Amino acid sequence: MIYHCEDHTCNYWDEGEKLPERCPQCGRKLLRANETDMTGDDWTALGNTLWDAEASDKKRMVDCFRKAAYLGSAWGVCNLGICMEQGNGVEADPVQAFWLYQQAVEMGSLNAVCCLGVCYQYGIGTAPDAEKAAELYCKAAEYGSPRGQMLLARTFHDGIGVEADAAEAVHWVRAAAYQRYGEGMYRLGVCYEYGDGVEQNWEHAVHWFREAAESGVSTAMTDLGYCYEKGCGVEQSWEQAFSWYRRGAECGDLRSMHNLGYCYEKGCGVEQSWEQAFSWYRRGAECGYPVSMSNLGLCYKRGYGVEQNWQEAIKWYEQGAQCGDLQSMHNLACCYERGEGVEQNEDRALYWYRRSAEGGNGDAMCNLGRCYERGYGVEQNWQEAVKWYEQGAQCGHLQSMNNLACCYEDGEGVEQNEDRALYWYRRSAEGGNGDAMCNLGRCYERGYGVEQNWQEAVKWYEQGAQCGHLQSMNNLACCYEDGEGVEQNEDRALYWYRRSAEGGNGDAMCNLGRCYERGYGVEQNWQEAVKWYEQGAQCGHLQSMNNLACCYEDGEGVEQNEDRALYWYRRSAEGGNGDAMCNLGRCYERGYGVEQNWQEAVKWYEQGAQCGHLQSMNNLACCYEDGEGVEQNEDRALYWYRRGAEAGSDYCMYCLGWNYSNGEGVEQNMTEAIRWYTAAAEGGNADAMHDLGWHYDHGEGVEQDMKKAICWYERAAEQNHPAAMNSLGECYAMGRGVPRDLETAMEWYRRAAELGEAMADYNMGWHLEQAGKLSEAYAHYRKAADGNDDSAWWALGRFYENGVVVAQDGKEARRCYETGEKLGSVKCKMRLARCKLLGIGGRGEKKAGLDLCRQALELAKESSEKEDYGYEAEMNLLRRTIAENES
Repeated sequence: MIYHCEDHTCNYWDEGEKLPERCPQCGRKLLRANETDMTGDDWTALGNTLWDAEASDKKRMVDCFRKAAYLGSAWGVCNLGICMEQGNGVEADPVQAFWLYQQAVEMGSLNAVCCLGVCYQYGIGTAPDAEKAAELYCKAAEYGSPRGQMLLARTFHDGIGVEADAAEAVHWVRAAAYQRYGEGMYRLGVCYEYGDGVEQNWEHAVHWFREAAESGVSTAMTDLGYCYEKGCGVEQSWEQAFSWYRRGAECGDLRSMHNLGYCYEKGCGVEQSWEQAFSWYRRGAECGYPVSMSNLGLCYKRGYGVEQNWQEAIKWYEQGAQCGDLQSMHNLACCYERGEGVEQNEDRALYWYRRSAEGGNGDAMCNLGRCYERGYGVEQNWQEAVKWYEQGAQCGHLQSMNNLACCYEDGEGVEQNEDRALYWYRRSAEGGNGDAMCNLGRCYERGYGVEQNWQEAVKWYEQGAQCGHLQSMNNLACCYEDGEGVEQNEDRALYWYRRSAEGGNGDAMCNLGRCYERGYGVEQNWQEAVKWYEQGAQCGHLQSMNNLACCYEDGEGVEQNEDRALYWYRRSAEGGNGDAMCNLGRCYERGYGVEQNWQEAVKWYEQGAQCGHLQSMNNLACCYEDGEGVEQNEDRALYWYRRGAEAGSDYCMYCLGWNYSNGEGVEQNMTEAIRWYTAAAEGGNADAMHDLGWHYDHGEGVEQDMKKAICWYERAAEQNHPAAMNSLGECYAMGRGVPRDLETAMEWYRRAAELGEAMADYNMGWHLEQAGKLSEAYAHYRKAADGNDDSAWWALGRFYENGVVVAQDGKEARRCYETGEKLGSVKCKMRLARCKLLGIGGRGEKKAGLDLCRQALELAKESSEKEDYGYEAEMNLLRRTIAENES
């Protein structure tokens, strides 16, 4: 049964078994039609209804158009031509379609004029003829056909058969738009959006997008949603954007489906819902929209809105890539690189990175650059890496900008250039890249390419931290800890260390462990320290490994365990950590956890030294100096002391100064000695402070200056340096550079002695002896002698020789003198010569004894001990003894 709307202007025709009550287009009454009374246009209208119906019989549709053509309907003839052209309900026949269009044109069909123009433009059923096409479009346009006007606009825009003229193109688009033609209104909006043939005007663009959208053009709905999303030509409103994306999606626009998914993903204009986002991405993907395929793959990859499924993720990335979507290509490459959802394959990863990069995808450009940088799937090539980073940077890709800056900073693949490095770091950082914010902060921290500015450094670290960049958080914490560029603040330092560590940053884990180890900002807690060192170590952080090893070695926060200590020292050292190399060397040197092996110790000290580790340089120098694990070599020892000193090691500076002072491995040079002692002392080395003070005290290598001597002694003493405390005691005892004050002298001696300074015990013993406190003096002499102080053996010998406090015992006295002499005491040598002459503690030998006494006296005259307590008295005693026995 065929029926139609009673309103002829509605022109609705359809057929079916039953007569519906109302017209679906206008709601009026439907009437049953008599086929014999139907005109050609009536049959065409029926055919059009069947065309639009998805489940209709397309052959029946073609039959309707054939009947219409037979009855002389130009409309029907044109539509029959369209079926022939498209193969819709009939086998495609472009030549027949072209002929039918010609017939319809002669019958007065404007649409046929347009269709015939399309045939000439694209060579459908005839030879291509752009000028003829433009002529036909012009004819249709001038007769008021909006389709013709749009086709003519395209020819003027693209210069097809006519000279390109953007203004003329807009003229015809506007003509179609003014007829309320949906595509015309939409295209006029696009012209205003891009300033194409007309001055750019977002407000006009929004107006025409709205007009087109309200007339049912789905693409216009999408573009209007975009205007609301970005606030272009209209006040920004995610709610309005969401509303128009939804209307566009429901009308079948693929971009709207994708954008609607994005709104649900981010919670923009609607409550966040991964399930809804997944649903719309799937609809867009299944309808063939490549960008949705990429996002759908991501949902499956991460389990967003759906159960994680790597196979499905790969499937959609693959489909998107095959459809030309650049992000899908990139994501597929990442899967091949990491072996996620597919077998790891360098070649396939590189293939898709390259395909995507060559298509203009910034992520892929950056990753392709990284492949060339690291030699992944290709031979390492820094020049190629820079080329792709450059391309990515020029495309506005922030990570590429940062990586390019790194290349300029390090001179990798391009000439080193601070200005270019800083330029790209700044561009990337200002665009919101966390790596670049951190790197730019580091430039300001270190004065790289700019004047050092801690405040600027903190500013960029702060921005990076707020963006969630873990290294920026750690660096910001360091600034708060050290009070650099910001007021020192333990709480803020600990906050950012914790934030960064909990996010997985190894540096921060190590630093947080250190805070717990030292009680910085928190109560000291070795167990917490070990916990964070352990986490850092498990993440591959080398310093954490070393620190964890120290905990196992010392039994701090964990049960002492040589094997675990050695394991982590080795792991860290093999990874390149200088502290661990030095510590592993020390283990081999001392036989800690392993059999002592000086060669292995030297090997690790050598590696640490080559890495610039200062303590390793010092230890290696000591090995060369002492010939431990390596052939003794003064030149190599001096070389490493110098390397360490020039790199800033205060201990190496001190050792180098000592070598120059004593002419060890180098010609004695007191000027150089003083220079290095001074550098080491100013660097905080207490040994150097003491020795420098001694040189000022005795005027060796420098003009005597007791004020400076006292200053350096005091600075060393503040660091609990026992020799410096003893020297200060001597100055107070003798009134050298300070007022004589025996009480203060004894206090310094006492403090030095408590720290194990044997000479201080001797000095205390001397002053107690002079004060008549002989028992106390003896106790200190004995303690000093046990500490191998040579003068203490001289003092003990005198006590035994003369029976002071102890029973007189010549043999014990003689033994004391012999011990002291072996330690280098000239006073003991003089006493021992006297014993041999007089037979004290043994048989006397007058001639040999006199010779020994004379030799001892001559030696004493040249000795550096002349300022020692009792020295002059000993020389006088020996002179008297010689004189008495010569006579």
